[in-house]
Amino acid sequence: MRVVFTIALLSGCSQPTDPTARKPSEDPSLDTGTMAADTGPAPLAELTDPCPIFATGDTWFTVKGVERHMLTFIPADLQPGAPVVFVWHGRTQEPSAMDREMGLEGLAERIGAIVFAPSSLHADFDVWGFEDNDWAMVDALRTCAVLDLDADIRRIHTTGFSAGGYFVARQVMFDADLFASAILYSAGTDQELNPYQTPAWPMPVLVSWGVDGDEVTREGVFYDFPVLALDFADHLAADAHPTVVCPHPGGHKIADEAPDIATHWFAERVFGEAFVDDLSALPTYCAVR
Repeated sequence: MRVVFTIALLSGCSQPTDPTARKPSEDPSLDTGTMAADTGPAPLAELTDPCPIFATGDTWFTVKGVERHMLTFIPADLQPGAPVVFVWHGRTQEPSAMDREMGLEGLAERIGAIVFAPSSLHADFDVWGFEDNDWAMVDALRTCAVLDLDADIRRIHTTGFSAGGYFVARQVMFDADLFASAILYSAGTDQELNPYQTPAWPMPVLVSWGVDGDEVTREGVFYDFPVLALDFADHLAADAHPTVVCPHPGGHKIADEAPDIATHWFAERVFGEAFVDDLSALPTYCAVR
């Protein structure tokens, strides 16, 4: 079940405003479809606003009265049953940064995926998973992609870097029945910043970080992203979740091989299907945890 944290998590991150204040959202509409299903993905959430007009490029839409923006990438030859990939940027970034580093238009074409790269609500203090509206946006876009674009509800994925990676970690822990798989870069869990909770549904997760200086100090607090990433990966593995770790030869950045990693990872994953740990298409620094 989803829990909405009252903590602020950034790329390079900020201290939680109150790390003990963790409680379910009091907005009952956010609980639609968040319990793990017995036989398949969570049901689609009910819509409170019209779906976006989907086309490749800048997309503006409304979620519960709040105007939102995202970059959308739709393959030229969109087929019924296409996968969906959510992409979450880091602090002070915009979705265009994720497009440059992950090649989102190319990803859409290579695997026939619908790609959504939303903008944070906060221009100078980018926080994901802190606002109820972020969770509601995921629910709404998931519903709209299935209903309007005939996407496959069993092939919805999520990935993010740093602040966006922390949101992905929370999606894995609290919305596992929405997604077929996840990739997170330079993010993870620890007891104070983002405490681990066993996901309600098993999901293949790829956790990546830089081995050379993937660390940041913000407001006098030191964040060691390899430690945070390994904490998350080890917890997932201990809970028997399929987990792959990819410590790339870089710092606080997305791996140079990210486009190829995403292409392989998201093309192969379907909700509820057995995970096959064939890593031949991934960089040699990747391994099953």
